[in-house]
Amino acid sequence: MFNSYTSAIVKLGNIFEEACSHSENFSKEAKLLVDIAKNANILNPWFTEVNILESYQAWGRALAPQKVEQFMARYGKPTLSSKKVGIISAGNIPLVGLHDILCVILSGYSSIIKLSGRDGGLTKLVTNILITIEPSLKDRISYADDRLTGYDAIIATGSNNSARYFEYYFAKYPHIIRKNRNGVALLSGNEQVSNLPFWVTIFFLLWTWVVEMYPSSMFQRVTTSQPFLKLSNR
Repeated sequence: MFNSYTSAIVKLGNIFEEACSHSENFSKEAKLLVDIAKNANILNPWFTEVNILESYQAWGRALAPQKVEQFMARYGKPTLSSKKVGIISAGNIPLVGLHDILCVILSGYSSIIKLSGRDGGLTKLVTNILITIEPSLKDRISYADDRLTGYDAIIATGSNNSARYFEYYFAKYPHIIRKNRNGVALLSGNEQVSNLPFWVTIFFLLWTWVVEMYPSSMFQRVTTSQPFLKLSNR
C-alpha cells in the first residue's frame, strides 16, 4: 500500500512540474492547477499567479523520485493505522499545509483537514488530484467544514495568539502547534525603490528554496516528534 502512496506522491510532483512548464498540451490535472493559479487571488490577494507557480515548481522538485525514496529509506514504511490526525492549516502561503498532509499519509495515519478561509481552494484541489492518482487515499484524506472532530492528534499552525487557544484546547491530545515565525532582512540603505518588487520575489523564493532543499527536515517535524511516537504506540 505504501508503495502506491509514494508512487502517487511522486506523480503529484510530476504534475506540479508540468503545471509550471509553459506547455501547450497540459494534462487535465495540470490544467486545473494552472487555472486555479490564475484565480486564487480572488479569495486571497497575496496568492499571485507568479507566487503560486513558484510554489508548484518548488514542490515538483521536492517530490522528485530520489528525494521521496531517500525520505522513505530514512524512516521506513510504517504500519497503516486507524488513528486520525487533525490538521489546522494556515492560509498565508500557497500550499503551506501540504507538507503536513503528506507527512500524515506517509506516517500511516488518516488526516482530517481544517483549511483557512484564505486557502484559495489550492489545497483541496491538490488532494483531489492525489486521490485521482491513488483512489484508496479517499478514505485517508477528509476535510472539516465546521468544527474539527474525531481526531487522535493535532497539527495546528497559526499566530502566537491563536497558538494559546490551540495549546489549551488540544492539551490532552498529542500535538504539534506552530506559532509566528520571524525573520530579519538587512538592507544597506542604498536600495532603489524600483528594485522593491525584486526583493519581494526574493523573500518568497527563500521559502520555496527551503521546501525544495530541505523536504526531509519538514517531514521530520511530524514523523519523529515524540507526540506522534506516543500516538503510534497507543
